[in-house]
Amino acid sequence: FANASYPLPPSQPSKAFSDDRDEWMSGPDMPGGGHWVGYDFQRPVSVCSYSFASRRSDVLGYLSTDGPSGYVLQGSMHPTWEGAEWEDLHPRVSAGAPFAATGERRGHGLNHNFVFRRYRLLVTEVPGRASGSRYAVVRDLRLHSPTGADPHTRPSETRCEVRLQVEGLFENRAWSGPSGSYRIRTTLSGGGVVDEASAPSSVDLLPGPLTGASVSLWPRTAGARAAAAVSVVTYNPLPADGEVSVTFPEGVDLSLLEGGQVLTSNYGMRGRVKVVGREVRVSRDNATANLPVPAGATLTFELAPVANPPVSGPFAGPASVATKLREGTVVDSAGGVPLGEVLPGALPSASISLSSTVAGSVGPLLLNFTATNPVPVGGVVTVLLSGEYEALLPMHAAGLRGIDGGFAVDANASFTPTGPFPSNRTNSTLSLLLRRVGGAASPPGHRIVISVGSVMSPPRAAAAGTFELCTAVPGAAGGELLNIECA
Repeated sequence: FANASYPLPPSQPSKAFSDDRDEWMSGPDMPGGGHWVGYDFQRPVSVCSYSFASRRSDVLGYLSTDGPSGYVLQGSMHPTWEGAEWEDLHPRVSAGAPFAATGERRGHGLNHNFVFRRYRLLVTEVPGRASGSRYAVVRDLRLHSPTGADPHTRPSETRCEVRLQVEGLFENRAWSGPSGSYRIRTTLSGGGVVDEASAPSSVDLLPGPLTGASVSLWPRTAGARAAAAVSVVTYNPLPADGEVSVTFPEGVDLSLLEGGQVLTSNYGMRGRVKVVGREVRVSRDNATANLPVPAGATLTFELAPVANPPVSGPFAGPASVATKLREGTVVDSAGGVPLGEVLPGALPSASISLSSTVAGSVGPLLLNFTATNPVPVGGVVTVLLSGEYEALLPMHAAGLRGIDGGFAVDANASFTPTGPFPSNRTNSTLSLLLRRVGGAASPPGHRIVISVGSVMSPPRAAAAGTFELCTAVPGAAGGELLNIECA
């Protein structure tokens, strides 16, 4: 049964509930307590949401003036309309926007689990007409049961879904992974349990962000043994028995680190060093690290020895760093940590000998050097000579010591090496590229002697000039060489 604060014809209260066919309109004056229109179900029912519209037509321009801009849905168990006490079922809407279209609806979910016999929409504000009249117009007021059906047809539905948002009271735990199971209870004021439900984990917590993460290898020379300096700023505390994990890209040799040492550190990062694939795990020394590393602390340590990749150029990828609990659960992490580039090494005791010191003479060049890193199968040896040297084609090369197989020689070759080079490069007049054919990788640390011929010396007496000698491997781009070592 419908009722309203203004029930006089032609605005009978039932018109507020007649779908889109009609509408209820109050009188022209807004009383102090507001206008209302409501419904008596004659028994307790559960209403979980509601919605309404305003005028069906805006021909006279009254849609924006008569549509409710302040309102609330209320419930009561009182047996009569007179003398009823009403309970607000959601926060009151005040100073809402005027209705802008006839098809516009206003609606609210009701976060409660109570039942009431009577429900009413209390209208406390309307924009009002220019004449001063303050009519309230309500159309198609719909009250929904828990499943959205008409409460008349679902009297047994007495459970509404309650949604609560509690802000500013919780802090996530300080490690990642499933959040764990949870339990929800409704209780009486004295603590007695009314209802209870529990559920398994529904959220995966993400690792906190490590800031200022850096991993630096020094020296960065190709093939050299190096120390890895690690620095991060923690987001969450790291427990006394926690560990730090550093993952290195392919090409960095970690085999020497198993059982290796931490050279320098703070916060007790001097425990056990363990290598698992590309990952190095460093535990804290519980003898000296009996307190957690606090959040926001700069954590540093240095690992040694690792070995750089055997060729120059960019590392195969970035590093990543993570702080972990003892059993391996990630606390904080940082990926994409750049390592820079590997620099060419030095060829110790390198020399190039001419067959004769007479101007204009013809003979082979003798390349003599010690290769700290192996020259692999398919690798190359490059030579740059400054001065008026000339290659006599076809050219040949042969390993006399420390290297086997043959060589394909390209005179006046055009190539793009990597790494730092002497300033004489712009003055070079002869470039030779010796590409290995067959054989095996040369052993590291061995003396290598290669004969290359034939070359004609400058035609006039002068200083013999300078040279550049490098070992390298072909790069991905055409003509690019990744230097291993140079002199």
